[in-house]
Formats: sequence, C-alpha cells, structure tokens
Amino acid sequence: MSIVCDPERTNQLNLLPDKDLVDLCPPYRTIPSNEEPKLPATGNYEIIVGGTRGNATYKLNVKIQ
Repeated sequence: MSIVCDPERTNQLNLLPDKDLVDLCPPYRTIPSNEEPKLPATGNYEIIVGGTRGNATYKLNVKIQ
C-alpha cells in the first residue's frame, strides 16, 4: 500500500470502496468525512491505519512530493 501526497492536488486515500483502512489527519483540525485534505500545510500529520480481519499484514509507504 502506498500513499503519495502531491502538494498541488487534493490527497486521494480511497483504497477500496466502502472499506477505507487509512485516514490522513492534517495539523490543527479534523476533516469532515465528506472533505479531503489539501496539502501542503505546516505541522505534524497523523496517519491512522485501521486493522483488518484475519491479522493480515501489509507494508505502508508514505511519500510526499
């Protein structure tokens, strides 16, 4: 699984329809579920990764371009 953040575009994190396992929280505010974060913003971002059934493992790569 990879997340690529392009500062010129809205970030896209939809991995599977209705089964999102990853959420991106930008600094200093929460995002309503119907809004996508805009990058860049100065500060610490939080990436929340949800668990999956069956103890599946995966690799998460984060890249900001």
